[in-house]
Amino acid sequence: MVDIRIDTSRLSHTRFLIPEHDSGFIDGADVPSLRVAPGEYSFQMASGLLASFHFTVSSDGLLDYPDTCDAFLEGRGARTLTVRGFAITLDGTSLSHDILPTISGADVLTRDQTHELTLLPAVGYGFQPAAGLVGDFRFNVSVDGSVVVDSRYSGFAHAEGRTLTIGGYKLTVDGRKLSHGLLPMNLLGGAVVLTRDQTHELTLLPAVGYGFQPAAGLVGDFRFNVSVDGSVVVDSRYSGFAHAEGRTLTIGGYKLTVDGRKLSHGLLPMNLLGGAVVLTRDQTHELTLLPAVGYGFQPAAGLVGDFRFNVSVDGSVVVDSRYSGFAHAEGRTLTIGGYKLTVDGRKLSHGLLPMNLLGGAVVLTRDQTHELTLLPAVGYGFQPAAGLVGDFRFNVSVDGSVVVDSRYSGFAQAEGRTLTIGGYKVSLDTSELSESVTPSLLNYTSGPYRQEFLQLSYCPPVLTGFSGKATQFRWSNSASMWPASRH
Repeated sequence: MVDIRIDTSRLSHTRFLIPEHDSGFIDGADVPSLRVAPGEYSFQMASGLLASFHFTVSSDGLLDYPDTCDAFLEGRGARTLTVRGFAITLDGTSLSHDILPTISGADVLTRDQTHELTLLPAVGYGFQPAAGLVGDFRFNVSVDGSVVVDSRYSGFAHAEGRTLTIGGYKLTVDGRKLSHGLLPMNLLGGAVVLTRDQTHELTLLPAVGYGFQPAAGLVGDFRFNVSVDGSVVVDSRYSGFAHAEGRTLTIGGYKLTVDGRKLSHGLLPMNLLGGAVVLTRDQTHELTLLPAVGYGFQPAAGLVGDFRFNVSVDGSVVVDSRYSGFAHAEGRTLTIGGYKLTVDGRKLSHGLLPMNLLGGAVVLTRDQTHELTLLPAVGYGFQPAAGLVGDFRFNVSVDGSVVVDSRYSGFAQAEGRTLTIGGYKVSLDTSELSESVTPSLLNYTSGPYRQEFLQLSYCPPVLTGFSGKATQFRWSNSASMWPASRH
């Protein structure tokens, strides 16, 4: 066994593998030492990518290689092999994406400029246009440093000397029938949403498996390919909602009907790219969607419904059995019935306004119990007075149970699908006031009060106001002082 060194510090990608030497990938930037047996060795830059040369190590540890390698190797007769490579210019500025060389340790080459790569002669260099995709393109670097591109790639790439230009193919994407925009998926260097108000052009490297996102966090159940002749190829399993003609891809999606008329609120399709409008509860609505797993709705501003549905590649709406108590699908129709809950606030001195429900809500008066039909979600709440937010939240589970956190147990409780809010009874002493005041509470009709002692039942918080001059009052069970607003 003898010791040699290999210096790859001049290459753009310094990691290498000697297949005949059981050491795995090595970074040659720091000129590492390798202990090897005398013999012939090859040089590898990536899985399946071997450099177009061999070198030999003699019994006394001296290196040798063919004369044809003199332009890119140094070290004949020495114990250090210096791998110089050739400086290659890469131009991908016409593409809609960046590219990643399929070499160990490579960095993404941005599309905003040309790049210089120092590469070894090899057959089969390639690129990734998107995470998880490998471009259908290979190029070679010859032992004289020339870039060689096979004629089958001539429609989108060409080489001149040591310069490689990848133009890709300009494709048209038509998603105008959809209810959402489309975000090209995982393109290197990022991408912008293709809005549904017009067609869009994308210039792509041929590859198998491009896709789109219809909403933030969702991956469309759809893939298309770009062939080496520039044709868009769509598998027959997607023929119900997408088709290709030449270099044009049309995605029509599936038109679905959403019926939420039994709910006490509207529904906002969640995170659809390009935005969405509230589906009001006074009628059914149509949405045209790309097949995907995980569409959902918001029942109120800031709340996410505990419900997801899928759209399959045949256009069927699919609802998991865990949601069967409040939603069901039949063909391309989704019906969301929600759960009918009873709200009992009769012990309060004020009404309750369901907070931020989409499509608006009415005050639940304190003279009777009320019914609300809600989509399961975490964080529903009420307003006890105009401009005030109650310090109280409740959840509706997927089985329809109302859930109240133990921190609210002093003034609210849930039993099955009934929510009872008793509030806290507060004593107010207005005996020293010089003018009358009236609590500014929803559905409060008593008063005004002056020089009296009264009790009110509030849903926390009690940062409420009185009509009349500014005053203060204290909870009967608290030492905290709460200001009242001037009216």
